[in-house]
Amino acid sequence: MADKENRLRQLRGFTRVERLRCVGLVRDAIVGSNGWVTDFHEFSNLSICIEFELPASFLPALAGALAAAEVRLSAESEAMLREAGGGEQAECTLQVLFIHDEPDMRRTVLAVPG
Repeated sequence: MADKENRLRQLRGFTRVERLRCVGLVRDAIVGSNGWVTDFHEFSNLSICIEFELPASFLPALAGALAAAEVRLSAESEAMLREAGGGEQAECTLQVLFIHDEPDMRRTVLAVPG
């Protein structure tokens, strides 16, 4: 995809907001910016990666919505969103690191029969 508007935008940020609350706030920021979530990955309680698409013209609005959700973007990510525009669809990933004092989340993995 040589077109600058169509390239994958890899965004990074961090927050001190409680993890489950933050996931909802980020989802609402994406949907409120005329986007939709296409995939979601959770890495213990340390970070999340959300894949989404939205019209490129709504990327600047997304920057403001994420700031309102208390997700602080890297300078590079902030610039990528603020300078975007156009009518093409933008494919993005957003990696959010959670800053907290909680221990790693542990999950019990059930044995597979056989």
